[in-house]
Amino acid sequence: MHATSIIIHGLADAKTAVARDASVTLRSAPGAAAYAGALWWRELIAELRAHTGWQALAWLDCGDQTALAVEAIRCGVVHLILDTQSPTLDDIREIAHGKEGEVKSLLF
Repeated sequence: MHATSIIIHGLADAKTAVARDASVTLRSAPGAAAYAGALWWRELIAELRAHTGWQALAWLDCGDQTALAVEAIRCGVVHLILDTQSPTLDDIREIAHGKEGEVKSLLF
């Protein structure tokens, strides 16, 4: 991930972060895919881009939930944090890569 990475919880956080550093990488809170969802993240980032022109990376944290990562990819969110040693991890990485995305792990 980019050297400057900030966890955000909503649009106000995102706008503040981007105003301070236009190249900042944004991350959702840990496990946000489980309680906020991929659609929330997709729309938050789309609104941020529309209002600020920001174009850096935005990572959705899926915790250890592989099903949430697959759901996110289906929703068009392809930069994911997934902390699991699941046998499906390589498959999920390949799917994301095929959509010009990436899956990273912070733990393993």
